[in-house]
Amino acid sequence: GAPALAGQASQFTGRAQVFPVAVATGNASLLLRNVRGGDEGEYTCSVSSSAARGSIIIQLRTAAFSAPTFKFSNGTLTGEASRWFPKPSVTWLNQTGDILSANTSFTENSEGIVGVVSVFESAQVSETYSCRIQNSLVLAETETRVTGTDVSASTYFIFSSAAIPVGSNYGSKTTGPRTRTSLGHCMPGSTKRIKTTNV
Repeated sequence: GAPALAGQASQFTGRAQVFPVAVATGNASLLLRNVRGGDEGEYTCSVSSSAARGSIIIQLRTAAFSAPTFKFSNGTLTGEASRWFPKPSVTWLNQTGDILSANTSFTENSEGIVGVVSVFESAQVSETYSCRIQNSLVLAETETRVTGTDVSASTYFIFSSAAIPVGSNYGSKTTGPRTRTSLGHCMPGSTKRIKTTNV
């Protein structure tokens, strides 16, 4: 039959799309654009035709994440990430994996997106440090190397596994000098390496 979008909740108006032609081949996908935190929850997909019927429950989890940028000055290495949800934890490690002491602060905007600033005050020139920012859905592992006043950084994102593979699409430009981050169409449980350089 025809897709039943007429009775949809007003919060999905203009954001939801179904593909009626594809249903005949077994594809009952729903495309939800501009996903936001309020969309998180349980969804039921029910399909009924003359040949078969069925339903499935899908748990939608939402997250915001960004690669951190770094600055080094007078022995202090500062990492800053502007977009995280849910609120993450931050851990600094040295080259041998020992946890280092750092001061971390969080800010939250009106949409619940959390900004992170973490300050490690005993950084040494020509040393490599890892800054791990993690919440229940996303881990950003960044390896930083201090050379003079420059900091180079390589970030790996790891997404938590889901019972049903779902695609995610992320792209942004962070505000540090000569810094760009992009990540697209990664599957949960997969990793993507992104190199960022701040000078």
